[in-house]
Amino acid sequence: MFCKMPMQYSLALAFVMISKGIVEIGYYSSMSDNMVISKPHYAFLIYMSTLIAIIVPRLVKWLYDPSRNSLALDVLHLVKLNGRATPLFVAHQKQELTTSDDSYSENVVIAFKQFERHNAEVVSLNIFTAVSPPNLMYEDIYDREALALAKRISQDESVSLTVIHLKAKNNICTIQGENDGALDDEMLSGIKGSVRYLEEQVSDGPETLEFFRSIVEDYQLFIVGRRYKCEDPQTSGLGHWCEFEEIGIIVELLSSPDFIGKYYVLVV
Repeated sequence: MFCKMPMQYSLALAFVMISKGIVEIGYYSSMSDNMVISKPHYAFLIYMSTLIAIIVPRLVKWLYDPSRNSLALDVLHLVKLNGRATPLFVAHQKQELTTSDDSYSENVVIAFKQFERHNAEVVSLNIFTAVSPPNLMYEDIYDREALALAKRISQDESVSLTVIHLKAKNNICTIQGENDGALDDEMLSGIKGSVRYLEEQVSDGPETLEFFRSIVEDYQLFIVGRRYKCEDPQTSGLGHWCEFEEIGIIVELLSSPDFIGKYYVLVV
């Protein structure tokens, strides 16, 4: 009530909070064994715990309609790169795994798809598998998790989403950059037609700096994936003055007092 939650949701939450489980029953048994409480008192507590366990699920189901609060899941399964020349990114909405080497991924996919089927009215699910070197796995999480979060936010009709893709000019790219590019292209292929997509080619860090300086006043929120200790052609020359490496070069640029604008920066 204090948080302005609807009455029926407040009651549903209250019923969930008073529920007793195996931990409480174990605690009551320990108190009974140590003679902290009497046998009649112990029997009463067990009886009430059982009664609450029977009644609460029915009351919560009656009070709370989960279809009014849908859940969107973007699942990224990271697999160690082993015996492949380049990383692999699989979107399971479009492609099913068929090789025996990916049986572990198949188990993960099946588990989540069963969850989606059992909650078809309230759950929407996107599942991806990224096969990459262990030292680069965190990049798959940050760079693409930021995009997944932005897609989720854009489901609000009052939100206008622009995806800005910085690419190296003249195909200047490191091996890691080529690997990242393949994963990015696969992730972006499913959204280019549904949101505003802006592709900007830059040759180095200073050009990236000037590009962001020219657009910061056009947006209210920037969602940026964190790139830790990772410099590519698009940010070359900027790393030497980066004070907080843990948030990444782009985030530090946008957080700089040299940039004038009323906007927020969300680091993923």
